[in-house]
Amino acid sequence: GSGLWDYQLWNDVSPVRIFEHGLREPLDVSQRLVNANFNLNVHRTMLLQDFSGLAVDNIRGEAFGAFYRDLCDYQAVLDRSAPAPWRLEPKRLKANINA
Repeated sequence: GSGLWDYQLWNDVSPVRIFEHGLREPLDVSQRLVNANFNLNVHRTMLLQDFSGLAVDNIRGEAFGAFYRDLCDYQAVLDRSAPAPWRLEPKRLKANINA
């Protein structure tokens, strides 16, 4: 079920894997590759923002809001400290999907 990371869409002609039973790749493999590349290459939304508008109800919206405030508070602490090249800061992280 993984994407085929050989960057080609003609795997029916030049397959990157050959099944023991000799059948061709399923028809949707090329589409899955295109989808995976799209997910990896689009501009993503930054994590440091309020996502409470995406919540299905007020309780979850409040949880999103609390998470956002916690991230902002933590980022403020980091901004007052010396920079470190190894440190991942909330202001540099992007929101992502798990497809």
